Order: sequence, then structure tokens, then C-alpha cells
Amino acid sequence: MKTTIIALTSIVLCLAPSAMADASLLLDFGPTANGNPDDSPSYVIGGLTDNDWNILGTADVSSGLRFADTSAATGVALNLGIGSDFSSVDFNTNPANSNALGAAVGGLIFKYENNSNKTPAAKDAIYDATNVVAAQITGLSAGTYDIYVTARNTNIPSDASQFAVDTGIAASSFDFSSATIAGMSNADPAPNSWIAAENYNVIRTTLTSGDALFVAINGAVGNDTRAFMNSIAVVSVPESSEVSLWMAASMLLIVFGLNFRSRFRR
Repeated sequence: MKTTIIALTSIVLCLAPSAMADASLLLDFGPTANGNPDDSPSYVIGGLTDNDWNILGTADVSSGLRFADTSAATGVALNLGIGSDFSSVDFNTNPANSNALGAAVGGLIFKYENNSNKTPAAKDAIYDATNVVAAQITGLSAGTYDIYVTARNTNIPSDASQFAVDTGIAASSFDFSSATIAGMSNADPAPNSWIAAENYNVIRTTLTSGDALFVAINGAVGNDTRAFMNSIAVVSVPESSEVSLWMAASMLLIVFGLNFRSRFRR
């Protein structure tokens, strides 16, 4: 009987939505190794349970990325670009700078209430002299994703920014004029919690098969007109139909197990 219950449990787990075998992608930009991988809005607010970050600089990445659960992100690639505004981003030109930052204000995207020596997962960044820095991610599976972003110059006390998310065909240039846009005030003093529209923001988007994901940061709205890209978390969201199917299958297996147990006892 015990063996049967274990087998049923295994079947239920195998039928769980694919997002539970996580295909989320975590990108931490800048040279500093990630000391606190759990301290991110995708983990604290979004409920992401995996935390393997890719530590990246200003170079494009054609292979070797990992998903948040440490599995190989086979076929997923990153192409970085810059632009003077959201209307025209050039993905043939990479951002020029990758810096540890945090010298003036201690990297305070987020401040620990009881431990000033700890800093959040992403305190450093890549940036350029231009107003916009952007990322084009190809090879992701079709589905719904929450895109969490942190974006500010942590060398100055306050630096508001915007970020834009769109999908489309992979290209050497992209116009974000029709993209969904969200803002971050990034004001001082830094809060000791993650607050949407203050020290991070999130946009939900849906990819169809073959789509590229486009994410851009606009720094022209802040005290430093340059765009700083600290982190991007692409978090997969299970489709409601998948969850419903999984729950229905789970209930059927539970009923079968209880019925089998009852017959076994008799």
C-alpha cells in the first residue's frame, strides 16, 4: 500500500505544470558576484523559488546561460544594445561600461533594516553614455512571463528610470514606442523592502513561438540621464489551463488512491 501511495505521488508531481520545473531566467548585470541571490523582487514578491543568477557584463551571450533552477538554457541567447531614446535601439552596438557602483550611497537599491553590511542581489550595473540600454533575449519558450527589473545608478542618491517590455521578431534594431512602459522613482532614502514603482517594477508579457523578448531601460527621466541596467528576472507564469489540468489530474489520482485503499482494507 505504501508503495502505491508513493507511486501516485510521483505521478502527480510529473503532471505538474512546466513552470514548476522552472524555466525562469535571472540576469544580474555588472562585475560583482551575487552575494544574496534570494534578495530580489522576483524571489521576495514574485514567489520564485529558484535563484541561480547569470552574472553578466557588456558582452552578448550566444550560449551557456542557465535557468534559475541551474539547468542549461539551451538555445537561449542575449543581445545587448543602446539607443538615444525608446524609438530606436541599436543591437549592433553594446553598452560600453560595467561597474561595481555603490561608492556614494552603498548600492542602496534596497536597504537591510538590521544589517547595513548586506546588499541586495543586484547593486552594480552596465550602462552607456546614451539614454537607453536594452536587452534582446531569444530562444525562450512560448508562454506568459513576468519581467522584473531593477535599474538605477547606485553611485548617486536618487535616479529615477523607466523600463519598457515588448515582443517581436529578433532584429538588429528595435522600436519600443509601442511597448508597455513602467517607472521606478529610485528615491532616497532607500526603503528596507521591495516596493513596486519605487525600487523595482514588473511587467507581464506573453511570448508566442519564435518571439524575441525586448527589455529597455530609459535613464533620461532621472538625475543621471544615462541608463543603468542592474537586473532582469524573466519569471515564467504557469498557464491557467495547465494548472487546472494538473489539479484535475491530481484530484482523480487522490480519489483513485482512496478508493484503492478502501478496497485493499476490505
